[in-house]
Amino acid sequence: VHIKYDINDKHSIKLSYSRRVQRPNIWQLNPYRDISDKQNVRCGNPYLNPEMANSLELGYQLSIKKTFFSATAFYRHRSHLITRYTTLEQYIPQDTTEDSYIYTLTSYQNLNQSHNIGVELFYSQRIWKFWKINASFNFYRNIIESDNMLDENLARNWEFRFRLNQTFSFDKNWDI
Repeated sequence: VHIKYDINDKHSIKLSYSRRVQRPNIWQLNPYRDISDKQNVRCGNPYLNPEMANSLELGYQLSIKKTFFSATAFYRHRSHLITRYTTLEQYIPQDTTEDSYIYTLTSYQNLNQSHNIGVELFYSQRIWKFWKINASFNFYRNIIESDNMLDENLARNWEFRFRLNQTFSFDKNWDI
């Protein structure tokens, strides 16, 4: 559900709610071990549940000629998080002529839930007809709740992302 209100031709506000399902891919479900690298073994988990996400966003948008700016506050709740984890295992051979060794086993599991609350800023500027710059910045608190966390110190984090990209358009159908 998305609701947008245009204050005037330059300013608008929006409120949105969405619910999404992220199903595990085939490699995350495949239980057979990939032993192509005997030091780093991988396998899937056929018992993974789909990940569910609920998002609520409140945003402001400004659009003036060649400039676009938006600021959005958001809250996201995810359940049954699909996450990769790695453990150390020991290989003990049946044949006494082989040596035992330690290897990593990487697989997937569902964590209970997570909460993200934060802000996103986006800025877009057309410099010339053929050149456009986009910049975005996200800052949010990530809280993970789970009964099977391997390291509780990773359950509460402040996170940020910054992206800057440019687009050069030389033809209607050709961009870099």
